[in-house]
Amino acid sequence: MSEPVPSTVDVQGLRLRLWTWDAPHQTGSPPVVLLLHGALDTGRSWDAVATALLARARCRVVAVDLRGHGQSDSGGPGASHHLLDFAKDTAAVMAWLEARGEPVHTLVGHSMGANVAFLLAGAWPKHLRQLVLVDGVGPPPEDADEQPARLGDLFDAVVADKRPFKPAASVEAAVERLQAWNPGLSVKGATRMAAPALVQRADGHWDFPFDPRLRGPTPMRHPEAQWLASCDRLVAAGVGTAIIRATDGFLPAGHNDDLLGDPFAERARRLGARITVVEGPHHLHVEAEDVIADVIARTLPGGVDAR
Repeated sequence: MSEPVPSTVDVQGLRLRLWTWDAPHQTGSPPVVLLLHGALDTGRSWDAVATALLARARCRVVAVDLRGHGQSDSGGPGASHHLLDFAKDTAAVMAWLEARGEPVHTLVGHSMGANVAFLLAGAWPKHLRQLVLVDGVGPPPEDADEQPARLGDLFDAVVADKRPFKPAASVEAAVERLQAWNPGLSVKGATRMAAPALVQRADGHWDFPFDPRLRGPTPMRHPEAQWLASCDRLVAAGVGTAIIRATDGFLPAGHNDDLLGDPFAERARRLGARITVVEGPHHLHVEAEDVIADVIARTLPGGVDAR
């Protein structure tokens, strides 16, 4: 797999780590693909997808460690680490890339990263051309009368002590722990997630690079009307959307396996999304990189089905 080049973006004092993959001897201004990882993951888990994508399409691939993850800073004292925070940070990264003459063509997200991508793209559709959502199409909807109880759970979590993530005795032990956290994740997939991200301590143990404040409930969810409005804005702006569903993942199947079940079916319909179903667990980006790369490649100029 290709090794990415690290760089840092300063977002109002918050330093975010970017990872960039380029094909050898690539010239000009290739389209940029920006990859967003899921919760308790890092940008380096996209290594295999980036390598496979560069073998299929002319592009520049960039992944970000979201705040509190990997080599990016955590927010300062009292800062939050929630969906809106990640979306704002991603918007800043996209603006930084645009200022360098490298606007994002295709925004890709897995799981929580897919929710971040959908939230951001629906509000800011003129800043991308294509959207790829891997086993996530935004969180389930909730009505306003459900939010006070959810906020109460959040406040309980805010005032509670946050336990740091326990170090692992070895990389193999860390891989086993990731598998325990994520049923269905293979040794290969867990190793791809853990190996580039773990930080070795002086005592030989390995730390997971996650801020303890990532623990806790989601502070709020949005009514379905908001997500459908995001769909309409994306379509009106001419943004194409592809959805990848894992057969053993989080997205429910519809009446036919190639469709989505409720509550996401209407979102997919409104988006006119191209749906690809992949045999495998939730973490398809470390388990089925060739299929993911194929879908992303089709969103790029010259690719099949690109709008």
